[in-house]
Amino acid sequence: MAILDGRLRGYLWNKLFARAVLGEAPFPERRTRSDFAGSVERMAAQPTACLLPEVLFHHVRRPGSLTTGRHPELSTLRESLRIAERVAVLARTHPAGPAADSAVDAALRVFRYREWHLAVAGTAARAPLDATERQEWLRQALEGARWRDAVGLARHDPATAARAALLLAARHRYPAVRRSWVAARSAARRVTGRGGRS
Repeated sequence: MAILDGRLRGYLWNKLFARAVLGEAPFPERRTRSDFAGSVERMAAQPTACLLPEVLFHHVRRPGSLTTGRHPELSTLRESLRIAERVAVLARTHPAGPAADSAVDAALRVFRYREWHLAVAGTAARAPLDATERQEWLRQALEGARWRDAVGLARHDPATAARAALLLAARHRYPAVRRSWVAARSAARRVTGRGGRS
């Protein structure tokens, strides 16, 4: 459930695994999200995990790094969604106790918007795509996105709900609207002294 609702993400920099958990060659060769593809189902299948509240090490983002310099492909984002659907099956049948269907459905909806609709739209806004490619990415991002889902998301993840509403309202103007929104948010953070990511 924590994987689906975003409390636990697929990246590796904040996790330690017993080597036996990962098996042989767990990470597929791909430009982005190989850590997600190689770790989340294995994490979800474990009967137990320890979550430590202490910060034991830090992740540093550098301009020009593989993480910041590469954009995912549609096929990679689609595969992430398929993996999340398999994680939902594991949540419904977990050895430590199955999660309620309604809770799994709600968490999977959060995942679908955060890691499919918004990830695809965000890539359309940031990636160096030509106009035709950008419109195709936005079409994919909007396919299946619904206002009623955005309203329902507000109970579980208000930030994702707000971003989904922005996508649904802006539609094919999303890249320009998102740039304005990010700039306004960054300016507000500088004024209030909050800093943070944009």
